[in-house]
Formats: sequence, structure tokens, C-alpha cells
Amino acid sequence: MKSEHHENNRVLIVDDQPEIHDDFKEMLSPRLAQAVEDNLAAAFMREEEEAWLPEFELLHASNGEQAYEIIQTGKKSNRPIA
Repeated sequence: MKSEHHENNRVLIVDDQPEIHDDFKEMLSPRLAQAVEDNLAAAFMREEEEAWLPEFELLHASNGEQAYEIIQTGKKSNRPIA
């Protein structure tokens, strides 16, 4: 059975502290990639590049049981977690 390669940007964040979820949301947001304006970052980016992060689909769970359910749902719908 040959499987096709599909880009998977689904990320599951598991933590019982909402602040941790917010931190990941902030770090993995594509809008931050567009906000890079300092000289050091500009030196490493090609001029035509606007974003250096792909767009992530963030999934959130506050405990292992919720995480397990999200993973199982992803498997059943053929949309696994990265």
C-alpha cells in the first residue's frame, strides 16, 4: 500500500495551564513571522520571503484523557497529529 505525502501542520498542545497554551499560540502564529523587522532577522531572510513559519492548526487539551480523544478522532478522520 503506497501512501501519499501530505503536509501535516496539526500540533497538539497538552497542558493544564492556559498560559502555556497561549504561549504556544503566540510562538506558532504566522502573524509573528510577518512582524520580524529587526536588522539581524532581515540579514538572514531573502527579500521575497514574508513568512518563515507555516500555518499551524493548533489543537488544545488540558489533560492526557482529552489528548487521547483528540488523537483518536484525528486517526479516525484520517487527520493525524504531526
